[in-house]
Amino acid sequence: MEPTSSTPVGQPATPQSSPPAHGGSRKKLMIIIGAVVAVVVLAIVLAVVFKSKGTDNSKSHKDTGLYYDRPGFDRAKLSANIGDPMAIKITPNKEAQELQSGTVVIPACSLLTKDNINAAGLQLYVNNFGFPFIQNYLDDSGKASFAPDPNNMPSGEDTMGCVYGIQGGETIAVAVNQPFIATDRAVASYIDLLSYAKQPDSNGFEVYTRTNTIGDKKDYDYLIRKNGATVTLSVPGTQKDKADGLLKTIMSNFDQFAQHPNGASMVSYDTPTFTQSFVKSCDLVDNDDMKNLTGVDASPLVQAMWPTATGVADFSPVSTYKTKSNYLRNQCIRTSNEPGEKTLIGIKKHTLRITTMTYENSQAASEGFKHVMLGDSNDSVKKGTGLGDESAIYKTNDDDKQLAVGFRQGRVVVQLVYDFAFQDTTYADYVKKLSPVSDKIAAKLVEFNRSGH
Repeated sequence: MEPTSSTPVGQPATPQSSPPAHGGSRKKLMIIIGAVVAVVVLAIVLAVVFKSKGTDNSKSHKDTGLYYDRPGFDRAKLSANIGDPMAIKITPNKEAQELQSGTVVIPACSLLTKDNINAAGLQLYVNNFGFPFIQNYLDDSGKASFAPDPNNMPSGEDTMGCVYGIQGGETIAVAVNQPFIATDRAVASYIDLLSYAKQPDSNGFEVYTRTNTIGDKKDYDYLIRKNGATVTLSVPGTQKDKADGLLKTIMSNFDQFAQHPNGASMVSYDTPTFTQSFVKSCDLVDNDDMKNLTGVDASPLVQAMWPTATGVADFSPVSTYKTKSNYLRNQCIRTSNEPGEKTLIGIKKHTLRITTMTYENSQAASEGFKHVMLGDSNDSVKKGTGLGDESAIYKTNDDDKQLAVGFRQGRVVVQLVYDFAFQDTTYADYVKKLSPVSDKIAAKLVEFNRSGH
């Protein structure tokens, strides 16, 4: 995953959180304990974290045009495809997630927030197309059961996590594993396998560290444990002077969270450059969709990816459409494990990647569909079968070159990529496989375009 990539292949040349809330309430997550193995079923009785309501403060803004000169950012140093360089707003949900057993879920982004990153003297990467903010969180729409992994502690995109892309193209990553995800034995094995060195305890936390060197790149990794929870922090070597301070912040936020828990973070865009509602990719696909596609329930673990900036699209070099438009892009990955896989994310799995771009009007979206989503030099494009206002099946114009179904519905462009296991099928079979999901999404977007949210 590349959180700091900014300009897509085929795009016209010129387009290019607060600390834990206090006094939050809790919502139960239904847990079923099996007779043989402790199996977690997240039929979460919790409002969906990501609601498609556009900017939280849209009524407080009047759309003032394509660009907003946000304080602290030098417009002369920004490319013409950046509308508002730091429009993103990341807010913890006031409702904490609680398992039926009473265990409170610890969202990784509550342990290290955007505000904490800024307070450390760091700034998220300005990006309108890539994803400097990535959150892995538990969502109520995944109904698959899972058990804690007895042997391997999951990391990266396979567990609850939070990734911040910072200026300079580097990332700071936090991950959380609680006992319902990984056992003590799995954590001990992880510490031993990756050669973490035990350090003196600090503020009631067990502390382990290691230096991870790959080529000329060096990261400083920390692992801390308290009350059964395991938290990892990875800091790039260029920010070594920030690492101890970030670790202390995580410890402090962990202890505050125990007293005042909250839920997974919500993302919105507080900007005068885009005051309309926008589509959030993770809202478009639910458990029923993944079950229809794969035959099994979706994992509760969801990955959501967000840019920090609003984009400016200028299609005049490649089109007769000369009006510039702002847009918002985001992406979501939903996963279903193969039958027999018992952990949160199994080795054998199916993934569906949903990417959306919401424009200010349908004409701009049509140009975006043709010139950005498909790409002007993409010779793999075949016309779709009537899905939405316009559609196509094609190979993606990124490094993966995966088979995709793309379509436009009103002012929203959608791309669906089903995982590599189904990439060798014919175009027709691929369309047929994805049709139940894509048709349902198109119907949702008809309502979105009609009602505005």
